[in-house]
Amino acid sequence: MAIDPLASLRPVAVIVPIGGRDFTLAAKPAQDWLEVLLDDEPKLHHVIPGWCEPGCEQWIYRSLLLRTFSVKEWGEAVVQAIGVASGRSWWQALNLINGMKDPSNWHQIFGHLTLRGLDVQRVSLGAWLDATYALCVEGMDPDEKIKFNLALDTPPVGANPEDVIDPAEQERAFMSLMAEVTGGR
Repeated sequence: MAIDPLASLRPVAVIVPIGGRDFTLAAKPAQDWLEVLLDDEPKLHHVIPGWCEPGCEQWIYRSLLLRTFSVKEWGEAVVQAIGVASGRSWWQALNLINGMKDPSNWHQIFGHLTLRGLDVQRVSLGAWLDATYALCVEGMDPDEKIKFNLALDTPPVGANPEDVIDPAEQERAFMSLMAEVTGGR
């Protein structure tokens, strides 16, 4: 799993292209992202245009009418923003978040993170996911960790392979898996 360490340091603004124009999505802490992404039916319009600079919503609807932007591209812009804010592929972020949504997992994971001083109102989405991942794999045996990582790395059904497969990332993941299996030998 490739991680962008910079996304873990602080919430970052994200530039999103919409109908031939770039808009800035405001830097948001993990809490804001989680409030949207933990919902059973996420309201992605809260992200785009909700967190974008003024004029974005009008530009989206204008672009949709002029067919310079599509609803599919709108969805892609949101998931790409999730990827940038989380510092990993959007599906890895969503797989981890969705795994934590289960009430039997949430109170355990969120409780431990809170006890350890993680402030979801201040840290970036990337930092929250890093801490969640670290807590999940803490003390996990190597075989279980491999299964866990494979589950996180699995893109959603129906995802276009060209959009989710990065040859360099695949090679890095394979080498990491081999190191886990062989114990770093």
